[in-house]
Amino acid sequence: MNDKKRISTALLLCIVMSSSQVTMAMILVGGAAPIEDHGWAVGSVELANLPTRVSWWAGPPFGTGSMYEFQYECETTEQFNEALKVFARIGASKLELVIRNGPKPDGSPGGDKQTDWTFTVWNPEDWDNLNNRHHNNTFELGRSPVPAPRIDVYTHADGIIWKHVKVPAKVLVSDTRPGSIDPGFAGAGLVDMQVVDMSTGKGICESKITLTHNENAEAIHAVSDPEGKCRIAEIPNGYYVTVVEAPGYIPRRDSYDNRTPTYKQFTLPLSRQSKVAGIVTDVDGTPVKGVKIISREFVGIDGALYPALDDLQSVSDANGRFEITGVPIGFCNLRCFDKQWHLTDSIFEWYPVPGDVVKIVVESTATIRAKITTTDGTAPEGTINMSIEPAEGEHIGRWGYGGNIPENGKFEIKGIPPDEYAITVNSNPSPGKYQADGRVMKIEGGRTYTLDIVLKKRE
Repeated sequence: MNDKKRISTALLLCIVMSSSQVTMAMILVGGAAPIEDHGWAVGSVELANLPTRVSWWAGPPFGTGSMYEFQYECETTEQFNEALKVFARIGASKLELVIRNGPKPDGSPGGDKQTDWTFTVWNPEDWDNLNNRHHNNTFELGRSPVPAPRIDVYTHADGIIWKHVKVPAKVLVSDTRPGSIDPGFAGAGLVDMQVVDMSTGKGICESKITLTHNENAEAIHAVSDPEGKCRIAEIPNGYYVTVVEAPGYIPRRDSYDNRTPTYKQFTLPLSRQSKVAGIVTDVDGTPVKGVKIISREFVGIDGALYPALDDLQSVSDANGRFEITGVPIGFCNLRCFDKQWHLTDSIFEWYPVPGDVVKIVVESTATIRAKITTTDGTAPEGTINMSIEPAEGEHIGRWGYGGNIPENGKFEIKGIPPDEYAITVNSNPSPGKYQADGRVMKIEGGRTYTLDIVLKKRE
């Protein structure tokens, strides 16, 4: 498959299973108890365990805690200055400090204490696996460096007073308070944006910019100048979805967190429209009609994710041909959205755009119909979970299923690709009142399997 390129992105790692299933990463949450080093830069654990910490959370991916954010209270600015001395001793090539208007809008996870500052740090190896490596250990696009250890300080009248803060020389400071640009901007959001052509880097004149409030749906509209630049001031507090459009280009989304007045300066490259086309066949090479092919993740020629507004799709014709238009130039991800068929290639495959020789190979899927009862013939009490995973163990990119069964104990699962699976049924949360039931089954495509599972009560 020489026409394909493989890249890995953090976005795709949210897809643990088939896109028709739901298995999301867990978020770990903790309090003030000491925490062990999780492979961070030297000196990070000392800052993480300062006695002023009130809580922490970690994730992604999948509950392993690759990224940690620690929240701290602060009684005085001098106390924060002492924390900065600990921060400056961390053995990283770069240390960052971001000044924000406070107090922190979402407080501390798992509690109601005020957060005056936070410390964010990544495990470098996990970052590299998330962003730079395909899971067959190949990659072809540019590497993304691990983010620097970072402190976010939330300044306000009853908290840390920034003019009294003493920043160590090695710490790089960025100020997101609109009032730092000009006192006249204080108290409301401020955005400086430039819209450019991704291929040429030239500004796109009269691009349409829309900021839509996430809660009340109120929209702010603006238009870029001849250099593609636009300044939007006096933005009310809130979280906004940003949409940028220009004739002949693919619209793209961004976000703007202005829950406390925030200054954001950024460039948004737009890609011109292109297409990807090809053929859908079964494993024997026979064209397959009526298969829905969807593309929803895109990477531009700059190597960065391109958040388009909508999924793009096509249905294969009688000759198995499909064509998806309106695709950004660069790379796109293709998936099969059809319960009868399963894409045989990895969901981490990326296809060059423009492209017209893509070959999508699908295989027929199976169905499991299950009835779960107890030894007395009744439906089980409480919440019961069924999981289906490859018998050799979970693996990113392989199909799997996890979900709670209906109260009557009867359900049907479609779209299961051929494989050998470990099927487990147990109480949720475990251990519960029933003994777990487990079995290994080889599933063949095009078949329907009926399972009668009897759960025994725990003694």
